[in-house]
Amino acid sequence: MYEEDLMKCFSPTETEKTIHDQLDPSKAPGHDQIKAHMLQKLPQKCRVMLAKNFNTILRLHQFPRVWKMAEIIMLGTIPKPGKLLEDPKLIPTNLAPTHTQKAS
Repeated sequence: MYEEDLMKCFSPTETEKTIHDQLDPSKAPGHDQIKAHMLQKLPQKCRVMLAKNFNTILRLHQFPRVWKMAEIIMLGTIPKPGKLLEDPKLIPTNLAPTHTQKAS
């Protein structure tokens, strides 16, 4: 039995459910600027194409290089009211493409 036979494919329904249930519209988009609410408003034809693309990625074992990229930004800490922040702490965070945020 081949590995591809054991692999479960994504259906358009599963893709739609994941987009609506697991993508957080309040999160910032990645470098592609695609926001969760944009994916949530895709027409049926696009959801079918998206599911086919995900299945092709799984079948070929080729995750697109651009999907592996993320923009690294530094977030500063916010001082408590009435306090001055003498030593600002910066926290790195990444902005990955929205459709890769729930790849598990």
